[in-house]
Amino acid sequence: SYDTRALCAWTNKDIARVEDAMFRVLRAVTGPNWVSWRALRGAVCKVGPPELLDYVLKELKGKQAAEGLVVNARHIPDSGAMEFR
Repeated sequence: SYDTRALCAWTNKDIARVEDAMFRVLRAVTGPNWVSWRALRGAVCKVGPPELLDYVLKELKGKQAAEGLVVNARHIPDSGAMEFR
């Protein structure tokens, strides 16, 4: 059987903590540079469990990281990787 509680394993506070850490990383990147999914995940790996990091990364596009700063994401066709800025 499938345990649906696993889908709601984190609180809004857990999610916000990881989002805030990712936003800090993205705000530190200057110019037209993009940050790979792997690099962003690695930069905040101590903030939460891997499953939570993956969940937040999947939902990060379009979120407001700061006043006037919205997270952009793009897919790299050759590698299948995602990048953020």
